[in-house]
Amino acid sequence: SDVCSSDLPHAKSSTNPCVSISLGVCISEPAPGRTVHELIKQADAQLYQSKTTGRNRASVGSYVAPV
Repeated sequence: SDVCSSDLPHAKSSTNPCVSISLGVCISEPAPGRTVHELIKQADAQLYQSKTTGRNRASVGSYVAPV
């Protein structure tokens, strides 16, 4: 909320005149079959989810490797 209430100008944005923050987080425990690449891919998917549901959000997911 500090970023939202600060009204920092974002002059080059075509979607929002003020700076916003969207986060994508993925949680995983180390285990065979789990790769850093897949963890990053899942975090990126969560970031996309945050941006498409209105920005200024955090989306959290978990990564479970296929059995």
